[in-house]
Amino acid sequence: MNINQIAGFGNVSNLAANNIQIPADNGDGFALIFDSMLNLFNETSSAENELANLQLQFVTGETDDILAVMLAEQKVQTLVTFTAQVTSSIMDAYRTIINMPV
Repeated sequence: MNINQIAGFGNVSNLAANNIQIPADNGDGFALIFDSMLNLFNETSSAENELANLQLQFVTGETDDILAVMLAEQKVQTLVTFTAQVTSSIMDAYRTIINMPV
């Protein structure tokens, strides 16, 4: 099964592979990481809002598409887990840099 066929999941795999790269030559590493994390938080927030809307529509009977609700729940769960792991990794790297002797 190709996970990129599921709507929205292609962006998650691309974040890890493409956006969080620290270039050694121009000194914009922090800005790149900050922008990537901001985009990741925004994407997670958008997915959570979409899930809330789908759940509300399902509960009120506006839609009976339980599959869309379940996929949205899985997408949010994956994004939150990924966001937490990336944040933890960045904080570990920050602590390592701060604790380096000068």
